Amino acid sequence: MICNSGEVDFCVDMNYNVCDLGLCVDKNTSKILTPAVSEVGMIDEVKGHPPNRPVYTRLITMCGRGGKFMEAANYLVEMTEMRLILIFGCFDMVTDGLKSCEMHGLAKKIEQFGLAVQDDAFQ
Repeated sequence: MICNSGEVDFCVDMNYNVCDLGLCVDKNTSKILTPAVSEVGMIDEVKGHPPNRPVYTRLITMCGRGGKFMEAANYLVEMTEMRLILIFGCFDMVTDGLKSCEMHGLAKKIEQFGLAVQDDAFQ
């Protein structure tokens, strides 16, 4: 894995160079790069791939695993604003994480937001 080889910075720079050339990084590259940058604390460096459900789901999952529940909540809201289909388990993970961090008010808002989105999805 690229984390073990110390090449994360190189891969992130290469990702930016590809994007600067007007090219688009494919899903497979994103699948490798997202967990790697998350593991070394550079989650904000994942760019280049057009936003889609799998990318957002990975970002939310990686933020949750890294204890960055506020960022995960922001990705949930952003994903919803883009009208991407949600995986409702992400809401549970984020609200549970926020509650464990004593952010009960925000957890309640995200929970209500998730229920509203779910209602809209099934109408």
